[in-house]
Amino acid sequence: MFEPQTLQITVSISAHVHDPVGQNPDRHIIQIPDAWQVHVYWEVSGDAVTTFAPNAQWRVRVSLESLGPGLEAVVGEITELMGAPASAHSYNRFINVPGNIPGLVAGAYKLVTVLTLENNGLPCPIAGYVEGPVLQFYEFP
Repeated sequence: MFEPQTLQITVSISAHVHDPVGQNPDRHIIQIPDAWQVHVYWEVSGDAVTTFAPNAQWRVRVSLESLGPGLEAVVGEITELMGAPASAHSYNRFINVPGNIPGLVAGAYKLVTVLTLENNGLPCPIAGYVEGPVLQFYEFP
């Protein structure tokens, strides 16, 4: 999902979870002490893209929302310069999430990845997000 729809701009965003120390790196079941990553890819194109300031920054935040009692928090984020004016940009980044996140308890959580644009530290009226997948966190005795 991306807004606003009225600008001459098209944005696509995707997010995939990787657990580098898990038995299957692309599983959605993660041991609480394990560090993991979210692979975020987004593309921006359209005539309005050339009007963005080259020092504008994309901010990407990864949040967990508990499905029941548990943590609801931003667990990782990055910023990325927009770059030189061009009619299209693509970005391919990993957000590292540490293991043993304070307050994280065993259970199911929805991953939400939010993309916003900021200019000189001020948010612009542009945002995109992708929901999911649902992640299961567990503790191994």
